[in-house]
Amino acid sequence: MWENQELVLVCVGDEEKVACLHSLIGHRTLIIVTVHEMIAWTARELGFQCIIRSTQNPQALLPIAESVSKAIVLSDTLPTISFFTELIRFNLNVPITVVTRNKQYPVQLYKTMGAKYVVYTNCDNMKPFVS
Repeated sequence: MWENQELVLVCVGDEEKVACLHSLIGHRTLIIVTVHEMIAWTARELGFQCIIRSTQNPQALLPIAESVSKAIVLSDTLPTISFFTELIRFNLNVPITVVTRNKQYPVQLYKTMGAKYVVYTNCDNMKPFVS
């Protein structure tokens, strides 16, 4: 299904962020990762085909292809960002981009968690981060 395609992992931990996924419909190379069943259900309803529901153990193995080229963590809460960056770092060796509205914490904090890029945003358009 994904032969010769670079995949993008999009981690969504906050239910209010599911609406952000709407702008990504049509990107067949996305893997949505979440812990919450409601987020997984909503992503399926939006039309996403590859959704992984992870356990709450950040050192759990993810059943994903080796062709993942980058990961995006979409959250405004520090514990959720920390969880997903650890999960990604445990499973993959790819650059992690944190996209958040929470400007309370400095970029360096996210980088110590494993993020390579940090984007503070006021909009919910995820297209620039996936393309």
